[in-house]
Amino acid sequence: MAIVEMKKMHLLALKKDGAKILRGLQRLACVQVIESDEEDMRAFLEAPSTRLEEIQKTIVRLDWAIRKIAVFDPEKKAMFALKPVLDEAEAEKARENQADTLAVVERLEEIEREMGQLRSREAKEHSVIGQLSPWRDMNAPLERIGQTRYARTELLIVPEKAWEELKLAAGEFATTPVIQEVSRDRENIYAFCAVHRNDFAAYDRAVKAAGASTAQFAGLQGTPAMVTEECNRRIAEISRDREALNGEIASMGSRTKELKRLRDVMELEGKRESASAKFAGTKSAFYLTAWTPAEKEQAVKNAVEKVTKDYDLAFADPAEDETPPTALRNGKVITPFESIVKMYSLPDYRGLDPTFVMMPFFICYFGLMVSDAAYGIILAVLAGLLAKKLHCKGTVGSIAFVASLGGLATVFWGAMLGGWFGIEDAPALLGFTPMSEPLKMMVLCLALGAVQILAGMGVAIYMNFKRRKPLDALFDQGFWLMIFAGIGLLFVNGNAGLILMAVGAVGIVLTGGRHKKGIGRLIGGLGKLYDITSYLSDILSYARLFGMGLATGVIAMVMNNVAMMLWGGVGTIAAILVLIVGHSFNIAINALGAYVHSCRLQYIEFFGKFYEDGGVAFTPLDTTGKYVDFETDETTRVA
Repeated sequence: MAIVEMKKMHLLALKKDGAKILRGLQRLACVQVIESDEEDMRAFLEAPSTRLEEIQKTIVRLDWAIRKIAVFDPEKKAMFALKPVLDEAEAEKARENQADTLAVVERLEEIEREMGQLRSREAKEHSVIGQLSPWRDMNAPLERIGQTRYARTELLIVPEKAWEELKLAAGEFATTPVIQEVSRDRENIYAFCAVHRNDFAAYDRAVKAAGASTAQFAGLQGTPAMVTEECNRRIAEISRDREALNGEIASMGSRTKELKRLRDVMELEGKRESASAKFAGTKSAFYLTAWTPAEKEQAVKNAVEKVTKDYDLAFADPAEDETPPTALRNGKVITPFESIVKMYSLPDYRGLDPTFVMMPFFICYFGLMVSDAAYGIILAVLAGLLAKKLHCKGTVGSIAFVASLGGLATVFWGAMLGGWFGIEDAPALLGFTPMSEPLKMMVLCLALGAVQILAGMGVAIYMNFKRRKPLDALFDQGFWLMIFAGIGLLFVNGNAGLILMAVGAVGIVLTGGRHKKGIGRLIGGLGKLYDITSYLSDILSYARLFGMGLATGVIAMVMNNVAMMLWGGVGTIAAILVLIVGHSFNIAINALGAYVHSCRLQYIEFFGKFYEDGGVAFTPLDTTGKYVDFETDETTRVA
């Protein structure tokens, strides 16, 4: 239950040593470089480097290339596999081979351009085929269509409703024209027309009156069928070219690992460039300001001394008006639960890490909401294996570990409440089941909720005493505890309980508005006392524990009943499938629901009693890449 203590680090060194110092600090993974907030230093902030922009563009190109060929990588990556860790020699090899690796990217970009050209050519060929489709049965060569000294030939597209009208008009020409239908569709008739030059004017009027248009095929030679055949030949040629290019892309799949390594090497360099952009400096020296954990002071000093003896390094406590970044540190068992806290918000640097005190409640509620011991065994085994494979690292690894402990809690509560695959009349160690005695189950859930709310108030008291504000602990939490203790005492000694409740209520009214002036103090106190409704609402929220647990049992029983109805003969196979699929679905949906609703109880009902959020994540200069991680000194890494 700890927020890492931070120190503000100030380093002055020669610029020629800057790159090596940054690389050493990056390997430590415990230094977050920031811009100097000192006015006299801000004037020396360096201009943005164009190198960072170049690196970012290269990373974008590499990411694109990786997506392009990763599917063809012969080295298949196992699901949920951890990222490999590269040592310095392998990273240096990736840097040395940069030109050769980028040549792969350049060839892929060239292939992409060629593919674009092929798509354009293919679209053009298909367009010609589509335009020629109505004329395929015409035997006249396209190059012969046009006007000669004595006649004109045209390809007409005539609306079907105007076809007869056009033929009638043509019958009145001085010289009988040739108007021959080639094909038709639902709307138009496609016709070959030949007209004598003496009838050009009459022909044009008739065509216009019919609303017809002409089809133009300039530059094409041969009959439509011949041209279409030639287009199909070129399309087949384009397909072969495309297959060849796709084959070349597939052959590059073996270079995927190489691209990934270079991509992450470039990302590491980009991180250093981004950090150096925050330096203040002159032509010969630079000034670095950063946050680092207090316990890492000596490690940072050692890293700088490995590079140079010409430096000045100092560490200082954060000033009152400064907000250092927040880093959490807990034991191996508790650390995965930090992911739950981070989904809400990091605690304020000067606040308290709630992970330790939240963890047992989260596990307890998770188990109570699933509440089937058989489900718990399955969940604990599967999630535990996944957590072990991932070493509980990353978001998936953390959630898997949380789910595995939740599975163990589910085994406990399932045994207590008689939950075993939804089997009716299974023995319950508590002597009742949620369905047989729902009132007892509801009381149990609300009592557990009351315990957590009181724990939250206890944490708030601890924080007030830690900040040397004992009166605030008495006024803001102590009087409320008197009221709750009085409510409990009512069942033992009514008068004593009423007196204790009255003392607590009066204390809240008199002190609840102490930060206000005049009549506002009294009104503020009465408003604080009205918060009793909020506490009651919070406790009632824990009824969801009962609802979720009951839902798990009911769905399991329904699946069992459906299977029993199908059991026997051919239906036995269907019954087995119902049991497998139904119970698997029930485990998945209720485990997800338990996780989400348990989170909600922590965020709303529990954190609301003491939590001070708004912390900014500690993001040190590190060696973490997208596809690989680089060797670092784990003894200095901040958890």
